[in-house]
Amino acid sequence: MSIKLVNPQPMSGLFETKLPIYDGDDKTKVLTRIMKTDRSKMKGTTLSLSPTLSLSLVEEHIFFKCIYLSNMCMIFADISQIKLVMYEDPIKGPRAIPDMNNIEKGKVVVPDNATFQVNVADGKVTIQSNGKKVDFGQTLVYIVNS
Repeated sequence: MSIKLVNPQPMSGLFETKLPIYDGDDKTKVLTRIMKTDRSKMKGTTLSLSPTLSLSLVEEHIFFKCIYLSNMCMIFADISQIKLVMYEDPIKGPRAIPDMNNIEKGKVVVPDNATFQVNVADGKVTIQSNGKKVDFGQTLVYIVNS
């Protein structure tokens, strides 16, 4: 099943996308799939490393994953920089006009120990966390911290 993912950040270049969710997925798998799906926009920058630029300066940023190719460094946002949230009200939330000054208003963070349960017969995806099953509707929100 697929769910709708929305990024409400103004001027980020990240928009709405569909994401497949599989039964038993945890939050880490979903965040990794988001990053792979929107890789072109999640990508930081490509740095051409000159002999005067210290590699340790690039490596100090723990929120970046750095892949070295020759003298190039491809920097990707790490999944820890993506915040996955759901609407407090799964029916009214996606229909409300977002507050651009507080994009997290009316939303709650998906718990780290969340497991996604897919019910194909009902066409629903729910989140199971700490023994509680939460119906988040068909839309989740992701926020990329820079």
